[in-house]
Amino acid sequence: MKLSRNQWEKMLKEELLNEIQIEAETIQDMGAAIFDVIIEFKKNFEKSDWKKNRKINSIIKQMLKLEQQLSDETQEF
Repeated sequence: MKLSRNQWEKMLKEELLNEIQIEAETIQDMGAAIFDVIIEFKKNFEKSDWKKNRKINSIIKQMLKLEQQLSDETQEF
């Protein structure tokens, strides 16, 4: 079966859109995994002897802010 140029372009466009959607979902899933790791680290940290360390607490807050920014950007797609 021979495809017309229009059919070929439509098929190619659909395939590319599917790939972009899969990539976007993968990126969003990875962002969620980053958040989960930060939260798990925070929970373990709060049980440790270092729980009152201001610098570490500050870094955790910064990581959560960065993760939120990352999430906001990837959700816009």
